[in-house]
Amino acid sequence: MNRTLILASSVVAAVVLSLLPVPVVLRTLVLFPVLILVAGWSAARLVLGTRTPGNDTADDDLRFTLPVLVALLVPLAVVLLLAVFGIPVDTPGIAIGTGAVALLLVGAAHVAAGPPTWPTGLRRTVGPLVAVLVLGGAVAGAAAMRPPVVESYAQLSLSTAVPRAVAGSTVTVPWTLTGYGSPLPEGAPEVRVAVAGQTVTPVEVTGGAVGPSTAAGAVDERRGSVSFAAPTAPGLHDVRVSVGRDPWATLVLRLEVIS
Repeated sequence: MNRTLILASSVVAAVVLSLLPVPVVLRTLVLFPVLILVAGWSAARLVLGTRTPGNDTADDDLRFTLPVLVALLVPLAVVLLLAVFGIPVDTPGIAIGTGAVALLLVGAAHVAAGPPTWPTGLRRTVGPLVAVLVLGGAVAGAAAMRPPVVESYAQLSLSTAVPRAVAGSTVTVPWTLTGYGSPLPEGAPEVRVAVAGQTVTPVEVTGGAVGPSTAAGAVDERRGSVSFAAPTAPGLHDVRVSVGRDPWATLVLRLEVIS
């Protein structure tokens, strides 16, 4: 009875301390090992019973490995249960859940204390069987809790071809911004123009409202245009048009300027 009270008291003390603003080092090196090791030791005693006089070496392999196995499985099972019931998976939640499991195992071990009553074969099967069930449940639970991955981005394209421009004249670049994975923002996007790496100002931007898109897999689209002054030097000029902050929403084109 004294041993049971000591174990139960250590579990309660560890849970209470985990709820206080104690240093992380104390939680890692003291609190959780207490909870996990008590649960593991109690599970081993519940399955194997007390040592039989004159047969102290019986089941020593299980007596040392079963607590380690339980110490690995209990926190995993607690985290899965917290996620299933929508409880925050944080330090207090894990500590309280692990402490509850440890107290249940301590109580069950105290009630069932005595020489082993289970057949040897059954005792040796319990550990691996429980491990397989918990690990299988962990894999299934993790797969069920994994949120679906939806790739969300915007793609910018030319609505029509850009004609040649006379040096110094106004150039208009028509564009279509198409959203994939999620709707485009309702607010008008920022439009930037750079010629030969130099930002062009001022620019005149026109753009309609967001509407449905006919592109495969697209959510919606916005059509607009940007007008700016063409370079004064004839030749081919690199022009970069960016709409919004999405890295995909950038056009790079060659503008032919004639005199």
